[in-house]
Amino acid sequence: IGDLALQMLSRLFEKRFDVDKGLAHGETGDGRSLYGLLSDHILVGQALLEAFSVTGRSQFLQNAEVLAEVSQRLLQDSANGGFFDHPQMPGKLGLLNLPTKPVQENLQAALWYLQLFHLTGKPTYRSIAENALQAMVTSRQPLPLALSGLAIDQWFRIPIHIAVVGPVGDARTKDLLLEGRRMFCPGKIVKGFDPKEGQPKWGDIIFPYDERPVAFVCT
Repeated sequence: IGDLALQMLSRLFEKRFDVDKGLAHGETGDGRSLYGLLSDHILVGQALLEAFSVTGRSQFLQNAEVLAEVSQRLLQDSANGGFFDHPQMPGKLGLLNLPTKPVQENLQAALWYLQLFHLTGKPTYRSIAENALQAMVTSRQPLPLALSGLAIDQWFRIPIHIAVVGPVGDARTKDLLLEGRRMFCPGKIVKGFDPKEGQPKWGDIIFPYDERPVAFVCT
């Protein structure tokens, strides 16, 4: 079942993603339609990071980064912070002509970009998350307390990092990734490193590897 889910996610990204227009929401006999919805980008982006965490395959993280960059270009309010729910759609009628900044999706976007920051160490992602959080906290929309509390907590708290170093296809590597994900520690970040893909480095830390899969828990 897990392999099927990963195949579906890869195929969805391959078939529905356009680097200029974002993700297509639907597909009919006339082709793909309604590109660039914020909710679609967040859900698929979170799924890509989850797939990366489960498998350690760098392609999932690379796809998530590409999607995040397209989301920023198409949907971010560079002047006031936060994300619009969809890009400008010339010729559309009604509410499709009036992008809004929904608070729930923006808080989810902040969590997504924070996770990208912790996985990649790129400060741009943390800055984007901060701008989205500030825009929502200062908006007049009612805040969902649990989600906003979680986003603010994740902003201030540096999560536990679990680094698993070992070949992607090795059974012991898979077991360590699974146990890392099972470990109860809210907000933890689990990342796999395949030595075949280069030096196992996370931020400033280079992890040793002696041909045996190993997990490092960093506080």
